[in-house]
Amino acid sequence: MKGSNIVLMLLLLGFTELKSQEKNIFLSPDQPAKCEKLKQGKFLRVGYPIETWFMTIKDNVQTEYYNDGKDYIKSRLE
Repeated sequence: MKGSNIVLMLLLLGFTELKSQEKNIFLSPDQPAKCEKLKQGKFLRVGYPIETWFMTIKDNVQTEYYNDGKDYIKSRLE
């Protein structure tokens, strides 16, 4: 009996996983995607003060700043 309960639970979990993937999380997605706002700018994290972390993107270079800008990591975007 326990084996059949486990199988039933796995089937239900699999079905709900499939149904959740069908949903579109965007209310009005753009086709094709318009990513201009993400190509350049200053970005902050929710719940993090700007002194702790912020990120900038300019000319395909992403820079993450830590410790009030004292430490940073630069990455090139392709």
